[in-house]
Amino acid sequence: MNEPTKVYVATAYRWGWYNNCHYVVTAGVDRDAVLEAAKEECSGRGGKYGVEVVEYPSEQQVAYYSSSYGEEKPSRNWRLTAAENIGITVLVAHEDGHTLLPCKDNPGWLETVDVTLPDWLVEHVKHQVEIAKICWELAAKPPAGAAAGRSGSGAVV
Repeated sequence: MNEPTKVYVATAYRWGWYNNCHYVVTAGVDRDAVLEAAKEECSGRGGKYGVEVVEYPSEQQVAYYSSSYGEEKPSRNWRLTAAENIGITVLVAHEDGHTLLPCKDNPGWLETVDVTLPDWLVEHVKHQVEIAKICWELAAKPPAGAAAGRSGSGAVV
């Protein structure tokens, strides 16, 4: 049986964080070309992005070019994760009037607790929800003059 073709994928991570803006720079079977593209992307983004090259199907990291933070490898930013979780918890509490908190009597379990958010936080949540809906509606609209199901060139998408 033939060995599977190795494919190299270069992915850029803003500040080297998996849970921040990220995108695929390039992918291909030419390892040297992918490494060169990764290096160029890293230097061309002004130090904002670290670029990781991974070999598939082994999923082994081949190289990492760090952001200006100087990280050795990409990682998760715990502050972003915490902020997302706090935001979701507050949004659900605003919508439902309760939240899940660790159970005092049964460690490892969660219990539903009724909550009343302060007025300033309720107003802030309402404002953020309104902004998110406006942005979502704008993003969901087709470009002006485009027919449904067709690109600007008239080709079926």
